[in-house]
Amino acid sequence: MTGLLVTRAEWGARPARGGIGNINPEGITVHYNGPAFGGFPWDHGRCAQLVRGTQAFHLDGRGWADIAYTACVCPHGFVFEGRGLRQRTAAQGTNEGNRRSLALMFLAGEGEPITDEARAVAIWWANEIARTPLRWAHRDWHSTACPGDPLAFWKAAGFPRPASAPRRPRRRRRPRSRRRSPRHRRRSPSAPRSAPAAVAATSACSNSSSPRRVGSPAPLMATTAPPRRPRFATCSGCSSSPRTASPAGRPAPSSTSCGSAGSDRCRHERPPRPRSMGGRRVVRRRR
Repeated sequence: MTGLLVTRAEWGARPARGGIGNINPEGITVHYNGPAFGGFPWDHGRCAQLVRGTQAFHLDGRGWADIAYTACVCPHGFVFEGRGLRQRTAAQGTNEGNRRSLALMFLAGEGEPITDEARAVAIWWANEIARTPLRWAHRDWHSTACPGDPLAFWKAAGFPRPASAPRRPRRRRRPRSRRRSPRHRRRSPSAPRSAPAAVAATSACSNSSSPRRVGSPAPLMATTAPPRRPRFATCSGCSSSPRTASPAGRPAPSSTSCGSAGSDRCRHERPPRPRSMGGRRVVRRRR
């Protein structure tokens, strides 16, 4: 037994008579046995015996080449191999049905339930083994009680997966690595920083005549500090006698042409510019 599939050799199938034509199926038709087997629930060891009895009835009683079904499903969740995939069936009751569809028979009869394990393994077999969708019920091809009301209602609902059936575990996605990209990695202080390999650019820096490599940091431009603005602006009349700074940082008083001797400011000075603080114009008052 390979997983959930029981081969013909494992359940003791008799060889088929003659050749059976191949088909290109469009779907799968579900069936049941018809008369009840009795004794439900039974042990799984009885399932192979029921499949052998069905084949013997089709070979000896009907005179067919082999068991009429493509596969049989037992209540315990196993699939017994029947005629085989892509071979013409003899279970639909019409030539068109036998040519267009595969046949899947549930080991259940009138009044016997269809277990969730049987439904789940039927969906698995259709998707993974036959690769053909469940599509019809036997009564869709001609007037018959097969496949019974439980399977007919299941077909009318679209063959949903039973809620209690275990699902195949999905492949988990690998979590994203939280490691930063190499360009964001910190270099150790002892490791020398190597310049990136790049092609030398033809254009030169604005303040250097030597070409530099693309991707290397641009050289810093030599800049000089702007001249510091004097604390007080003097007029032209006092420019002839500039003030000198005292050790305390305050301009020393000196005699000027404007007559401001003895004071620390020139009377011709312009008032300081108002500064904006929070939208308010603040003007410093003269001392």
